[in-house]
Amino acid sequence: MKKVFLFLLFIATYATLYAQVPQKQAFDVIKSTILKKDTSNIHVYVSKNVIVPQSVIKTMYKDITSPNFTSWLFFIDDAPFQNWGHPSRFIFVGSKGQIEIKSYPYPPSLENMDILIEKRIKRTDVRKMQIQSNIKVTPKNISTTQNEYAIIISGGYDRFNNYERYWNDCAAIYSTLRNVYNYDRSHIYVLMADGTNPAIDRRRLDGTYDSSPLDLDGDGVDDIQFAATKANITTVFNTLSRIMTNEDNLFIYTTDHGGVHSEQDVFMYLWNETIEDYEFATEVNKITAKTMNIVMEQCNSGGFIDNLAGPNRVIATACKADQSSFAMPPNYDYNEFVFHWTSAIAGQTPLGTIVNADTNNDDFVTANDAFIYAKTQDTQSESPQYSSQPTNLGLRLTLSGVIPTIAGSTHVCVGSSYTFTVTNPPPGFNWGVSPNLTINGPANNNTVTVTKSGINGMGSVCIMLNGRELVSYDVYVGTPVLAIDIEGPSTVQNSQINTFEISSITGGFIYTWSGPPNVYGIHSTYSYGTYNNAQIYS
Repeated sequence: MKKVFLFLLFIATYATLYAQVPQKQAFDVIKSTILKKDTSNIHVYVSKNVIVPQSVIKTMYKDITSPNFTSWLFFIDDAPFQNWGHPSRFIFVGSKGQIEIKSYPYPPSLENMDILIEKRIKRTDVRKMQIQSNIKVTPKNISTTQNEYAIIISGGYDRFNNYERYWNDCAAIYSTLRNVYNYDRSHIYVLMADGTNPAIDRRRLDGTYDSSPLDLDGDGVDDIQFAATKANITTVFNTLSRIMTNEDNLFIYTTDHGGVHSEQDVFMYLWNETIEDYEFATEVNKITAKTMNIVMEQCNSGGFIDNLAGPNRVIATACKADQSSFAMPPNYDYNEFVFHWTSAIAGQTPLGTIVNADTNNDDFVTANDAFIYAKTQDTQSESPQYSSQPTNLGLRLTLSGVIPTIAGSTHVCVGSSYTFTVTNPPPGFNWGVSPNLTINGPANNNTVTVTKSGINGMGSVCIMLNGRELVSYDVYVGTPVLAIDIEGPSTVQNSQINTFEISSITGGFIYTWSGPPNVYGIHSTYSYGTYNNAQIYS
């Protein structure tokens, strides 16, 4: 009988506390004293029930404890369209008017919260936000698609925080790999949210929830194979470690939430768990590859660079280790940095607007080109980061391999043979030359020998693949003729600086300034002799 009395007393006390401070009244206090009646750019949630003193509040990161009084918990997201973590507040309003505010960059579980204020955006057709199969921008393919592999990872953490834009980010890059760069479907590994589970796992822009569509490019075939868990990441990297060789290239793409412990010590959210930067680096380091191209969108992604950087790797991140990353206004249906990065390498936005990020007009969009374009276009408070080892790799690395480079003489004269060499040649390439040159040596090896066979003037040696010219190397064909004018003082004064300038030079040759003691002049040096009859004497 005593137990029953105590239980009824507890219920009566709880009901009294609940009645003392109605939820609406508590929120009115917050709006007037803390928010100053401005609720235009925030999301607000409230606990379904009052919180007893010293309750453990589970969050996306570490748990926090409620104050030593019974309270309503209000959670205020101060930057609704940033990726976690970012500024937010836990506000506890007590039964006697007490207020305690805890600033914390990660949300509580929204399972036990009700929505008070939440911005919603209606989207009528998500499929319009993909690079469709019938829209193709055809880049120069440097290597065969059998040498290209890709891993796409988007955790989202749970259904409340797995925003629709993460799916859109992944759909855009997947469609680009398939429809623009012709990647083999079996070479792309997609780890997203809860994987193939049909349960609800995605938060839509209109406030509804659904199960992430498994088809990313709209061709009717499922593309998501794995849930974004540490175990599955290990499985994928173990698989690729057995498949890939130093002739293959790997592209890694991540989006969703991130976090930071301290300084460069960061982590990335997966599905209901996290992976540390050093743990992810351990998985990546299992792979033997010719090159790696890594793009990371999540908050604090710059902190991954010190763990992932290494020979033959290019890394681009949306922000520094201590920064959040942002969705792209006004509709927030993509994350900003990767929207522009993907648009650059695709040659068009996911909406179909043509983009030209080819900085040197060589018909290649390199990792460096894409990074510069995305950084320039990014309007958010984030500082994209970049790493390339060696430093010039990003200038030559594309999603279809490394751009070949040709080396050799700058001229081809009468009666002599000249050898040219290519590095990073694609399988099945052919040598090509301009009409005033003839190939007279090996033509399908890494070297070729050519001779003069036509009129004097500019010519070229090039690499061809599938009937298309990939790269070209300019040479002068025939005996060079130098025309040079030097402008400067007619006499040279002792102990004074005397400046001479070249006003014109033709032939495209290398020249150096020279002169014996008290003689100042200019000459151009060639492999067959020296031209130095343009000297100025004191």
